[in-house]
Amino acid sequence: EQRLDLMGADLEQGMRLSALLIIPAGLALLVLGEPVAVALFAHGQTTYSEAAQIGKVLAVFALGLVPFSIYQVQSRVFYALGDTKTPALVQVVVSSAMVLVDLAASAVLPEHLRVYGLAGGLVVANCVGAAVTTGLVRRRLRSAQGVRATGAQSRQSLGGALSRMAAAGFAGAAGAEVVAAVLAETLPAGWIGAGLLVLTAAVAEIVVYVAVLLLLGVDEARAVLTSNGPRRRDSRNDDLS
Repeated sequence: EQRLDLMGADLEQGMRLSALLIIPAGLALLVLGEPVAVALFAHGQTTYSEAAQIGKVLAVFALGLVPFSIYQVQSRVFYALGDTKTPALVQVVVSSAMVLVDLAASAVLPEHLRVYGLAGGLVVANCVGAAVTTGLVRRRLRSAQGVRATGAQSRQSLGGALSRMAAAGFAGAAGAEVVAAVLAETLPAGWIGAGLLVLTAAVAEIVVYVAVLLLLGVDEARAVLTSNGPRRRDSRNDDLS
């Protein structure tokens, strides 16, 4: 039916729900990447220092989780419209960006830092994908009847929601960092201690994150807690019928 206005609403809802989970997950890996890797890998043939290095690389990769999510969600708009050419061309741009950054990192960075540069290449590539698809999707959906009138308001609403989620995510990550710093002084070294640290810090992050979300009035958090998430789409479908 080419109801691009409804597609835009679905896209916004998908972005909100994805961000609700991806933002705290990415920030958790950013501050807890090293103990996570130690808990998972610091046994058997992998030494503690090797696992810690894996964790640092994981923390760099975590920076690309949010733009990767945005890129992937927005790419689905083109597939829904029967356009497989545009996402393929965007992927060419994304891959080219990653190759260029990785080549530059390999040429410029010292040998012991190159692995972080390679991880950074993927982060930059995902940011490029998110930026390109954002522009293309806005242009495509702007042609829908009624989107011109509501598009700016919708973007402002989405931007405000993402900003509040990011603020809550940083607060939760700060809480996790404090808990991790305290427990690092008391728990035993090794993968068992790292596992306990990660579990405790993750719980602290979730509690702070949810509390700040509710304090800032993020609708998605309230909907999830009250199990009212699907009602928004159902009510919209009722209006259409």
